[in-house]
Amino acid sequence: MTVQNASVGLFVRKVRTGSGATAVQIARTDRGVQTIVEHLGSTHDGAQLAALVAIARERIAGMQQLDLESLTPASPPRSEGPPPLLHSIPTRTAVAGRNRMKNGL
Repeated sequence: MTVQNASVGLFVRKVRTGSGATAVQIARTDRGVQTIVEHLGSTHDGAQLAALVAIARERIAGMQQLDLESLTPASPPRSEGPPPLLHSIPTRTAVAGRNRMKNGL
C-alpha cells in the first residue's frame, strides 16, 4: 500500500518483509521506475507503523521544501570587466614573414 505525493514523485512505501514485519520507505517514481530514497525501519506493531509513516510524511514535506528552494534562481555572477582577450597564435605566414625580414629579403 502506498500513499502517493504527485508534486515531486515522492511517496511513502510500505512493504512486507520476509519475517512478516512491515517496512516503511520513502520512494520516488521516475518514468515508472521506483527508487528507494530512504529506508526508515520496519515493525510488527501497528502503533510503531503509524509513527514510521508519520515520520516519512514529515521527511517528504522537508524534501519538497528543499527542492523548491533549489529551484529559486541565483543572482547572476558579477562582471569584473571585459572578458580576457585571446592571445594570437603565430601562423606560418607570419613566421615566414619574420624570417624574410631577418634575412633581408
